[in-house]
Amino acid sequence: MTAATYARITDPIAEWGSAPALVFAPSAALLERGRSSVEYAGWRVVAAQPVEGAIERLDQQASTGLVWVELPGELGATELDLLQRIDGDVRATRYRALVAAPIDALDMISTVVRESAVELLIDAGDAERLAALALVASGAGTARNLSDIASDGSTARLRQLSDEVNRIASAWRACRAARRRKARPSRWRRATVLRWLPRRCG
Repeated sequence: MTAATYARITDPIAEWGSAPALVFAPSAALLERGRSSVEYAGWRVVAAQPVEGAIERLDQQASTGLVWVELPGELGATELDLLQRIDGDVRATRYRALVAAPIDALDMISTVVRESAVELLIDAGDAERLAALALVASGAGTARNLSDIASDGSTARLRQLSDEVNRIASAWRACRAARRRKARPSRWRRATVLRWLPRRCG
């Protein structure tokens, strides 16, 4: 990603991401992963803490623009309770939320997260995280606790941002697919290996 492209994506985050962002995770490593993603995208992280006590922290926070939850493959009751609370808050448009997790956790997450506005990032890379945060920033005005960003005539800008992020996400997925194809041996290489193995290992 070029510097110019990064600037185009993060400009709206700098403009609308000044609202507080909260980061929750069950371990120090995951907490650092989540916080670095949010801060790199330009959001102002006011709290990054374990999932224990996260619900109480949400109760204390008067105004929240974004809640980011970084999860492992296995979830316990504390994580599920937090997700259920976030699901209700997002449905009530209190804030926007993103949940990053590996594919192993998807089934458990789906049992408590029913609100489609809760963004799920499954096995997401850095570019996908940045794109998701930019899209959340572009729609942050839907939360009741935030100012209405549509009143400044920025609708065209939001549409341009969305198009740009979608283009980058598509290019990123294409690059990953190309790398996977390159990593696989060609038919000729597989045939050569199969012919070589009996002589070598017999």
